Amino acid sequence: MLDMEGRTIASIDRSSETGVLWPGPNGGALAVTSKHSVQILDRQLTVLKTIDYEGGGTCCRVFVSADRTGFAICSVSLGQNCRYLRGEPASETSRDNFHGGFPELDKLNKQRQQNSTKGRPEQYLVKDDESWFFDRKGNVFRVKPGMQAVKLPSPTTTLLDSGCVAVVSEENPDRLLASCSDELSLGDELPLYAHERLALYDVPSGRVLFKLDPGVGNSTFKLSPDGKRIVVVRGAAFGGRASITIYYVP
Repeated sequence: MLDMEGRTIASIDRSSETGVLWPGPNGGALAVTSKHSVQILDRQLTVLKTIDYEGGGTCCRVFVSADRTGFAICSVSLGQNCRYLRGEPASETSRDNFHGGFPELDKLNKQRQQNSTKGRPEQYLVKDDESWFFDRKGNVFRVKPGMQAVKLPSPTTTLLDSGCVAVVSEENPDRLLASCSDELSLGDELPLYAHERLALYDVPSGRVLFKLDPGVGNSTFKLSPDGKRIVVVRGAAFGGRASITIYYVP
């Protein structure tokens, strides 16, 4: 766990397990394992409680409430299949008890409803009347209901087919971070080339605020809720060291 300057606050060795560490309410932490169980951790990463979760999906995800007093544990494949909890002991409660609800969860469910048509690229809702999407070459488009899609400048564009994903900042929907990757391989087992590209967009103007080439694959990214910090985790290759870099964007 790091502070905003990248200094280590606490650490824990979970090398014998697989899981994802999600930030929880008011700076707490939640570790979500791939075995449908959730461990509630305090700020020193001490386990406070373990919750077995039968979500029916492939894994679970945590969504913090708008008032930061609690969280929802949901099956990723079934956005409505959630359990709502509050407090460090993780007492179960009702969704109606959270002022403002769960904006990130609501946005995810709304996107899934819009993307239900097969064959369409995934669309990212940035406003009630506007969505963004990426084609297989990394080109980015903005579209409004009843209007034609408008193509925007994109530093992620490539001649190869790409896989692109994006995330909209939780507290500042004027920012969208896109990550695109492409590769060439010989058959299914011999990769010849792999590359990733990141681009942070200003939604109202369509300008690119920040771009980065993390390089050869095996990296993950996270956008801060205010859209001003980007965390890039580069995985270790061939026994090397992994790295975490925090980028600040005005």
